[in-house]
Amino acid sequence: MSSERASDSLVQNIVGLVRDGQKGLIVENGIRVIAIRAAALQACIEKVVGAAGSIVAGTLLYQAGKEIGRISFQSLEDQIGVPDDALRVIDTLVVDGGWGRCVDLAVGARTYTVSIKDCPLCHERKSREPLCHMARGVAAGVLEAYLNKKAKNSKEVKCAAVSGDLCVFEVSFAD
Repeated sequence: MSSERASDSLVQNIVGLVRDGQKGLIVENGIRVIAIRAAALQACIEKVVGAAGSIVAGTLLYQAGKEIGRISFQSLEDQIGVPDDALRVIDTLVVDGGWGRCVDLAVGARTYTVSIKDCPLCHERKSREPLCHMARGVAAGVLEAYLNKKAKNSKEVKCAAVSGDLCVFEVSFAD
């Protein structure tokens, strides 16, 4: 499947976003959100990796990403319902959260392969190993909520920080 521009989502974000300078709030469609620069998020992640080590940090960031994906899916479901098209769901949530674009979703018997362009976690970064644990979690969390089942395994099979311009995640389910 290939993604088409989610222009309805783009317009919704522009219209539904309110910045209240007096209170210091950003509200999107009645829900409080925060804005953070990609570089600031990357720096926070580096601190977690430095303090906890790469394996523990990868697990923590993945779990945090799953929560982001799950909560984002619930918000979408509450606001507009859920389309039958999994690619559209994932792309809408990725775009709305500033995580880039879901440019492809390959659906296998038990595995979903999610391709993200312009991931903020590896934006302008180079690495020898994939480093988008949180984005992997977001993909898994959205798919778990969309399919209403628990992921068995997930991995980042390609990272734009290592090579290319896509981050590709495989999320597997037991059945």
